[in-house]
Amino acid sequence: MKLLVCDVEGTIFKAEYKIDGTDYASTMWQPLARSLGDAAVDEERETHRKWEDKDYSNYAEWVEATVQIHKKYGLHRDTFYSLVNSAEYNTGVLEFFAKLDRKKFIPVLVSGGFEELISRAMRDLNIYYGYGACEYFFDETDGKLAGHRLKHCDFEDKLGHIEPIFKRFELHAKKDWVFVGDGKNDVHIAKRAPISFAINAHPHLAEVPRIHQIDDFMQINDILKTTPESISIYTSKEDELQIENNLLKKENKQLREELGKSSIETSVREERLSREVHNLRKTNKELKQQVNDLKGIVGGRNARIENHVAVNEDDYSMLPAESLSEILDGGYRVAFFGFSENHSTYQYFSDYHRNLKVMSGFTDTYDANFLKTYDFIFEFIDNMSHAVDKKNKAAMQYVPFAKLEEHGSPAKLENAMANVLIRHFKAE
Repeated sequence: MKLLVCDVEGTIFKAEYKIDGTDYASTMWQPLARSLGDAAVDEERETHRKWEDKDYSNYAEWVEATVQIHKKYGLHRDTFYSLVNSAEYNTGVLEFFAKLDRKKFIPVLVSGGFEELISRAMRDLNIYYGYGACEYFFDETDGKLAGHRLKHCDFEDKLGHIEPIFKRFELHAKKDWVFVGDGKNDVHIAKRAPISFAINAHPHLAEVPRIHQIDDFMQINDILKTTPESISIYTSKEDELQIENNLLKKENKQLREELGKSSIETSVREERLSREVHNLRKTNKELKQQVNDLKGIVGGRNARIENHVAVNEDDYSMLPAESLSEILDGGYRVAFFGFSENHSTYQYFSDYHRNLKVMSGFTDTYDANFLKTYDFIFEFIDNMSHAVDKKNKAAMQYVPFAKLEEHGSPAKLENAMANVLIRHFKAE
């Protein structure tokens, strides 16, 4: 069983309208601005410029600015639901989900758009899991937009919404899913998916390595059945070795029965059968060792999955209840990997506290066993060599860890580390 994770606007539904001067077509956001008049369109265009110039600190700020435009120009309930109900499905969507084998795939919708549009798709396509960024509430008297609710489902947070589903169905987060998207905003999640599809792809999404470009949802079935990487998504190497081992055991048993029943007493036959049995035993022993080795690897991966602590987007900007220094004063020993030794962020944290061990993300000459003595490990994934990351994985079977990303300043990394440590150790 695998997850089938789909974007919504532009992927499930067509997104044919794009305001001049913007880089994102949409099913709802831009058509809503158009329905409110030229002034609303101009202000919507300005929000896109600010997003591209990074004037908003996060996606939620951009959504909030757009919501205020809708309130300012009096968005009416009838206009909003007219767009929701008239949104047109992309080619092949209805047929694809009608024929989807739900025993093999669990469909999930994730979007930076409206919950109302997602709810319609969930009803029409028989989908149980759906996550959106915004929900609208309209005044009962005049029908105008009166309130809204924002949720964390931005461009880079889509993967965070499906992590609990992996755990619920005991699926592997690195191989047991497929992603379908269309836009520039889907690049981040498409890069992480084992298999990615792009329908009517934005140029930035089309550049993602190994992505499959389609113009009809029904093409997904054909590609999943024929491409080597998608075939491997169904059967693990451990499964293949176990199957082969079982077949060899069966052949071994048949040969033993043949030996017992045989009335031919010639030494040539006995020698041949003995040699074959010996070879089969040797092969069985080697295959058992490979299976055990793979079980050890899988066990290590499962242990790392259990020890992985998620870092939320809010963790970087939200002031923690306790500072990182105060947490470390409590005796927690924390290791931080990332950056070269001459980087300003490395220098910022290198003398930060006696209980914070800072290690270069590019030097792998240390003894990885010392990490098992720490209470928590942070890795800065944008400044880490493959060799260091690989070496740390052994310790991550025993020590909780989190992956940090670039957010512009050491102070934000400091916030994130403190918030993660508070959440983790308080939960314990």
